[in-house]
Amino acid sequence: MERIFGFDIGTTSIGFAVIDYNPEEKAGNILRMGVRIFPEARDPDGTPLNQQRRQKRMMRRQLRRRRQRRKALNEALHEAGFLPSFSKEKKSDWETVMTADPYDLRRRGLDEALTLHEVGRALYHLSQQRHFKGRDLEETEAQDTDETKEPEKDDAKDADEKKSKAASEATHQKLKAEDKTLGALRERLRYHRRVTPRPGTRSDRRTAAVSFTD
Repeated sequence: MERIFGFDIGTTSIGFAVIDYNPEEKAGNILRMGVRIFPEARDPDGTPLNQQRRQKRMMRRQLRRRRQRRKALNEALHEAGFLPSFSKEKKSDWETVMTADPYDLRRRGLDEALTLHEVGRALYHLSQQRHFKGRDLEETEAQDTDETKEPEKDDAKDADEKKSKAASEATHQKLKAEDKTLGALRERLRYHRRVTPRPGTRSDRRTAAVSFTD
């Protein structure tokens, strides 16, 4: 005679049964069975009680994986001669290389030769801007299959997406026309913002005062 315990575990209940089974006769007797029901672990508004804890755990996991990726990349670039060895000391070779402006290096690299450490700094910066198109496709498919959203929110979100896609297409066309990379374009825009102060700002008044005295 074999005694078998069976459980059916659900989100708000646990069913159980205890059976004595005779394999020779291929028959058995149910000794006891039942179910235990308990309230769902949610707030009155329907939010799971462990949602906040799960989100924080996910953030910690993402930050840990990001540090691991950067550490692995830094070691790979160091082994290839593109970066000095990592060091937390001030004024170390690694600290000096990392203080260089990566956008300026990416712009200069189109027209002039860079040192190995400068190339490594640019590659390290590209890894920090990592992205992949598949995620966008997955988000688009999820939005298409979701039928529970409010129409007004959908219209506003569609308008924002169209605006974002139009801006992205304009950027690609501009890069294609100028035969430049995205890093070089962003460096030029950053330089333009640095040397062209906004009207009415302190920098604008200082520039006007200098021009007047000259």
